[in-house]
Amino acid sequence: MDRPESLTEAAYRHALDTWVSSSRQAVWLLDAAGRILAQSSIARGLAGDASAQDRAPDACSPPRQGASSPQSGECARFPECLAQTLELESSGRLSAALQDAQAGDPIRLDIELRNPGHVVRVLDTTVKWLAPANPRASATHGAPGEPSCASEPRWLVEALDVTERRRLELATRERAVRLSAMLESTLDAILEIDEHRNIRSFNAAAAAMFECSTQDALGSPLDRFITGSIPGLDEADPEQALSPAEPPGRQAEAGIVQGQKQNGEPFPLQVTITENRSGDATTYTAILRDIQRSSESATQLRAQRNFAQKLVDTAHVLVLILDPAGKILQSNGFIERISGFPPEELEAKDAFEHLLPAEERTRARKTFAAVLRGEKPGRHVHTLISRSGEKHVIEWWDTMLLDADGELLAVLCVGHDITSHRKTQRALRQSEHRAREMAEIASMSTLAAGLAHDIGTPMNIILGYAGMLEESLELERDRHRAHIICEQVERVRNLMHTLMNLAQPSPDSRAPVELAPLLTSVLDLLSDRVEKHSIRVLVSLQAGLSIMGSFERLERAFLNLLVNAVDAMPDGGELRVSLEPGSKPGGIQVEIADTGHGMTAAVRERIFEPFYTTKPLGDHPRSGNGLGLMVTRSVILDHGGSIEVESQPGRGTSFRIHFPGSANEATKSHA
Repeated sequence: MDRPESLTEAAYRHALDTWVSSSRQAVWLLDAAGRILAQSSIARGLAGDASAQDRAPDACSPPRQGASSPQSGECARFPECLAQTLELESSGRLSAALQDAQAGDPIRLDIELRNPGHVVRVLDTTVKWLAPANPRASATHGAPGEPSCASEPRWLVEALDVTERRRLELATRERAVRLSAMLESTLDAILEIDEHRNIRSFNAAAAAMFECSTQDALGSPLDRFITGSIPGLDEADPEQALSPAEPPGRQAEAGIVQGQKQNGEPFPLQVTITENRSGDATTYTAILRDIQRSSESATQLRAQRNFAQKLVDTAHVLVLILDPAGKILQSNGFIERISGFPPEELEAKDAFEHLLPAEERTRARKTFAAVLRGEKPGRHVHTLISRSGEKHVIEWWDTMLLDADGELLAVLCVGHDITSHRKTQRALRQSEHRAREMAEIASMSTLAAGLAHDIGTPMNIILGYAGMLEESLELERDRHRAHIICEQVERVRNLMHTLMNLAQPSPDSRAPVELAPLLTSVLDLLSDRVEKHSIRVLVSLQAGLSIMGSFERLERAFLNLLVNAVDAMPDGGELRVSLEPGSKPGGIQVEIADTGHGMTAAVRERIFEPFYTTKPLGDHPRSGNGLGLMVTRSVILDHGGSIEVESQPGRGTSFRIHFPGSANEATKSHA
C-alpha cells in the first residue's frame, strides 16, 4: 500500500495498521531497520513464540495511541522472528529479497517453514518496498540490521500458505510422469485423436505396431493407419458411435478393424475408443491391439504347453509342482502309477502330509525351506506312501521356478523311484559282507587245520605216555599230577578237533533236518544245568519246519548258543526258544533269547571273531576258548542262513537265525 501524498503520516500509519490487523493472510510491516512494526494474527501464528521471545521495546518510538499491542510497537527484527521454524536456505533468500526490493520492483519467492513436528509449510511470499513520502528523509534511514529510530514503514511482506496447492501440483506432475511412462511401456498401441481425426499422441507401442516413428505420425489423419469404419468413432456405424448426448468419458465396446502399417501391409486390430470432453473440445483415446500376433502367440503357447504336458505325462519320473507353502499345484501321470492318487485328487493337497510318512515330514519341510532360501542343493531322498500303503524310496530334485523379475512362482520337484535300486544295493552289500566273512573263515580254517595237524601228533604221544606214567606211579600224589597232565592234553586234543572240523568239515551227506526235534534234543542235554541255575525255559516250536543240512553240525551250533545263554544267567533268569516261519516265503526263523547280563556294543561287534571270549580262561568251570560262536556262524552260513544279534547290558541277549527253508537254496548256498 503506497502512501498518497494527500495523506498525513499518522493517517497513513493508521490505515496500514488497520489493513494489517484485518488481513486474512500473513502480513508483516517493517521499518527501515528491518524491525517489525505490525503483523497480522496469522503471521504471529507462523512465528509461534519466537517473536515474543525476541521482542524488545522501541526506546525511540513509544507505542502509538489506539494501536493494539499485537500489531503495534513490536520492534523484533525480521526474519529473526521466524528463526525457530524458517529453513536456513529460505532465511538467506528472504534476507536477500529485502535488499533487492529497494530497487522498486516487488520480489516474489517461496519460503519454507518447519514446525517442531517436522511438518513443512510452503509460503508464497511477496516483499515490497514502500517508498517514503519525502525522498530526502530516506537518507536518514539505514539498511536492515542497522540502528535506526525511524518508525515510518519501509517494507511490506505478505505470505500465502500454498502447502496444499504445491502438494497437489507435485502429485499432478508425478501422476503425469507415471501415466506417460505407463503409456510408453504398455504393449498396446495408444493414440489420442482430436475431433478432426488427426493424431495428437502416438506411444512407443503404436510406433512399433505400425512401423512408423512418433514424430512422423503426429498430425497425420487416423485413416493413414486404420482403413474402413471405426466402431465408436465413425458416424457410418450409428449403433457403435458415441452420441454427443452421452456423458463424458463413455467407452465404446471393442471392435475389429483393418490396420495398415506404414509400408501398406494390412493386419487385423482390436480397437476400443474412449471419448474425452473438456468444455467444448472433444478428443478420443484409441487403444489398439494386434490380434493377429496375439492369436499366433496364443496358438504357439498352447502348442508348447500341450507338448510339455505330454512330455511330462509320458516321462517315467514323478513330477510335482508345489507352491512355496508345499501345496500341490500340478502333478503328472507317473505319480498316479506310483502312488495310486490321480492328479485331480492331489491338487491343492499338502504334499508332505499327503505323500510322506509322519516321521519324515519335519525333515522334508526343513529341506524344502532351505531350497527356497537357496541354502542347499535341491536333492533329497524320502519315502512315498501309496494309497495301498506301499512304500517307495524316491530321490527328488527340486528347482525353483522364477518369473521375469526373479520372483518365486513355484517349485518343480522331479523324482526317481529308486526302491528296487536300493534293494539291489542292500542285497549286494549283504553278499559282499558274506563273501568277506567266508573268506575270513576259510583263511582261519586253513591256519587252524595246519596247527591242528602239527600239534595233534605230539599231543597223542604225550597223552599215551602220561597214561602209562599214571599207572606206574605208586604215590597217590604223583598219580594225581599225572592225571592232571592227561586232562589238559585231552583239552588240547578237543580244541584241535574243533579246529579241524571248522577247517575241513566232514563230508556229511545233506538230508532234510526237522528243526523242532533237534532243538528239543539240545534242550534235553542242558536240562541239568538249567535246573541247577533256576532258569525258566519258554519253548515255542512249530512242527514241520525243516531245512537241508547236517543234523550233527546244526546240533553243535545250537548247543553253543544255548550254553552261552545259560552261562549268561548264573543267578537265574528266563530262556526263550522259538521256531516259526520267517518273513520271506518258505523261510524259517529260530530265536534264542536270555535275560542275562547282556553285552556292550563293542563286545557285540567282536563276538564272532576267532579266539575272542568274555569268559574266564584256564580251569574255571565257565572258561571258553573263543571259538564257539565262530563255529556256530560258520555252520549257519554253510547252511545258507544268517545270524543276527541284539543285546544291551543288563537286559539280555537275543540271537535270530534265518534259514531259507528251501532244499534248492540250501544246496545252492552250500555249493
